[in-house]
Amino acid sequence: MFIALLAATSFSIFSRHLSAAAWKRLHTTGIWVIAIIFALSFLKRVPTVSALYVIPLLIVCVAIAVRLIGKRAQARKRTRAEIRGTSGPNKSGMTPANSRLAG
Repeated sequence: MFIALLAATSFSIFSRHLSAAAWKRLHTTGIWVIAIIFALSFLKRVPTVSALYVIPLLIVCVAIAVRLIGKRAQARKRTRAEIRGTSGPNKSGMTPANSRLAG
């Protein structure tokens, strides 16, 4: 289901009916669902079919971990930028308190 939706909304004729936020939400959710399905299918094959399924399972798990670490880094960067925007240096490199003193 998700693969069909992702494929359909990759074409402009369908994607123009979605807002940018809805398109991003659909694709983010779809990718996570597909990654989890792959991980679970590899996981259940390890004890019954072959231990070699550990390799693709680890690849999917590493990909998920990299994605989560990246999202966390983006959130931290965004938070730091918001904090800096309220009390950080302005374009001249001075903090608001220093620019009042330099006057």
